[in-house]
Amino acid sequence: MNEIRIPVIKVSQRIGDYYIGSVKAKDLLDITYIDRMRLKLGENESVSYLGIQRALKIDRLKTIARYVKNIDSTFPTSVLLSITEDCAELQTNGEELVLKLSPLPEEIIKQRIDLGILEPKNIYGKETIEIQSLRYSGIAKVIDGQHRLAGMAYAIDEIKNNIQLLLFEYETREDLLKSLENFEFNVSFFIGYDIHTQAKIFGVVNLQQTKVNKSIVYNLEEYAETRTPQSVCHNIAKILDEEPRSPFYKRIKMLGCKTSGRINDEPLTQATFVESLLQMISKDPESERDLLKRKSLSGKVKFLEHTENDRKKFVFRDYFENKFDGELLDVIWNYFAAIKKKWTIAWNDVPNYLLSKNNCFRALMRYLRDIYPEIKNSRLSVDDFYKYFEKLEITDEDFNTSKGLFPHGDGGMSKFYKYLSGQISYDDLKQ
Repeated sequence: MNEIRIPVIKVSQRIGDYYIGSVKAKDLLDITYIDRMRLKLGENESVSYLGIQRALKIDRLKTIARYVKNIDSTFPTSVLLSITEDCAELQTNGEELVLKLSPLPEEIIKQRIDLGILEPKNIYGKETIEIQSLRYSGIAKVIDGQHRLAGMAYAIDEIKNNIQLLLFEYETREDLLKSLENFEFNVSFFIGYDIHTQAKIFGVVNLQQTKVNKSIVYNLEEYAETRTPQSVCHNIAKILDEEPRSPFYKRIKMLGCKTSGRINDEPLTQATFVESLLQMISKDPESERDLLKRKSLSGKVKFLEHTENDRKKFVFRDYFENKFDGELLDVIWNYFAAIKKKWTIAWNDVPNYLLSKNNCFRALMRYLRDIYPEIKNSRLSVDDFYKYFEKLEITDEDFNTSKGLFPHGDGGMSKFYKYLSGQISYDDLKQ
């Protein structure tokens, strides 16, 4: 690569000017590098802390690598790059503004390798991947977006090495590789900014971000045109929350926070409800959502394959594949109606008791997965489920928050589940 030319738009803000353009993934991966935080020992045992980027999180890049293969993958927010003035030139072509990027001289690249700024191999996740196609020329330093780029690089490397499960028959490995290499990133170029300003931009972008509540994300399934595991779970949660006879009537925070206009406590978040139910429906809900969305475009429906062993864990799989959403709703409804019947005080007194809150709910859903194979051929009535709770020694008062019987977090959930599943006794539970 001798040079790259990118049509850009100039943006003027109080910090100064920067430029926005669109760059294909294959070109972006060729020109970018990561100035990672590191310690440097100097003379007289002096210590310097260099770089602005955090360590790469391999799990996160793998998640992104899976995501970019989806039919509707997108990164609408900018990748932020710092460009040195000696390799950037702004040119005009009529009314169009063009950013011309040229590689740095070889001696500069060697200096940066010596300083530890550039690594000759595997900048995008050296623990797990090696991407020979990258040319670490050092033109553009990543200020923000390293995991998006690393995830894309990982996905491209998987496809080149035939590590790719194709879920859509008419998209070949070559088609997918081409679409990812030509995937265009929205990029903001900061030209000639010093290291302090770069670090400040990085800090502002990352410290000011507010993570989107998962319940809000699941609530957006309201607009789904394709039936997916996520949309089914959302719809069941919505009905249970809105139906006056339901054990969950007005008890679910559908947006992850208190619902406007409700005076009662809402002990359960939609995210907890949906994710607990998803774990009983699909072994890979995101991949299945992508598959079903692709299939809907061709007028065919093909579910993600689940083996007989898979179905032992994902016990509600048949409900989903057969579109028995109403029957699945009845199962959840009757199961928790039985729980409410057994521990009525603890279920109804939300402020003072733990039974209807997130951790106990998760434990009860795990227990439902255990007992469902034994009971699935019955009517699945309230009485059918009540038999599993009727003889349990634990009382309403044991769920009182003042008792401290269940610790906060996963520890409390685990303890309750072990009691339900017979792994510990009532005496063990009270210790």
